[in-house]
Amino acid sequence: MSELSVAHPATSAKDPIDTPTATECIGPENEERKTPGEGDKASAPRLKILTGNDAPWPGNSYIISYQNTSKVLTFEDKNVVLAEYEGKATQRWACHSRDGWLGFANDPGDTTRWLGISTSDQADSALVAKAVSLSGGLNGFCIMKRPEDGFLILKKVNERLRPIGTGPDGSLSIRSNWGHWWAFTRIS
Repeated sequence: MSELSVAHPATSAKDPIDTPTATECIGPENEERKTPGEGDKASAPRLKILTGNDAPWPGNSYIISYQNTSKVLTFEDKNVVLAEYEGKATQRWACHSRDGWLGFANDPGDTTRWLGISTSDQADSALVAKAVSLSGGLNGFCIMKRPEDGFLILKKVNERLRPIGTGPDGSLSIRSNWGHWWAFTRIS
């Protein structure tokens, strides 16, 4: 992260302001560390920035947050859940494509799993991360930009696109209500 001098009504042009780029996402394990004596910001904590308006594109990784919250898609105990953003590797999703569909894998490695749905023909199929490869069928998504901030994550069910969202109990699944949206923050 670079420090820039930015004129702002609340500060003078001489005050350095930490200005993250739109794609930086700082979590506890990758925070920039300063030693005492490196300036007055040495002990100031860094903020976690989730911009949420980066269009997903193959070859990049993203933090995927639910609407205007700090809850993000997290691969936890072989399930996909919404959890508070902590900068963990299990909260990063690498974007790939196959046959025109986008797929999202948790941080690559021996335990990589692809985001998908549990069954292809049910309107309330749960969001899971069990597949070990991107097939396009159960784990390919269509991402649609909203006129406002954010994106719809859509899945094909019975020849129709349906949004991924949360149920009344907080579970993640295909929904019939189109009011569910997601924010993508590019991290690499």
